[in-house]
Amino acid sequence: MDAKKYLREKVRVLPEDVEPAVGRILKKHSGQALAIDRHDLLGAVMMDTGGACDDRQMRRAIQNLRLKGWRICNTIDGSGYFLAANEEEYQAFRAQYGAYAATIWRVLKAMDDQRPPKDLPVSARELQPELFG
Repeated sequence: MDAKKYLREKVRVLPEDVEPAVGRILKKHSGQALAIDRHDLLGAVMMDTGGACDDRQMRRAIQNLRLKGWRICNTIDGSGYFLAANEEEYQAFRAQYGAYAATIWRVLKAMDDQRPPKDLPVSARELQPELFG
């Protein structure tokens, strides 16, 4: 199996104990003041699951919990993950997360707008000469 297929499968198939472990651990980190660093969270999840987790799977578990309504926040400064202790913390995270999503959409639009006409094959060198000197 090639590396891309392996990673896709590893993230798609989440060991059943990872998501509950992430939830249990994050319940001890309510409020930004108690945020847990990503690497510390991964270490705690690995200990809780007997090592049956990697970073991608942990982030997938966080995404799954968020999709279930858990208010799992993370900070811009990298201090880690935490459960919003109040509406103010959640709204601060929401603004940051929403701005990130908006940036992604702006980037995609700018890239889409630069799409060459279908009948005119253009190399990357011709489309973006400033990148190639």
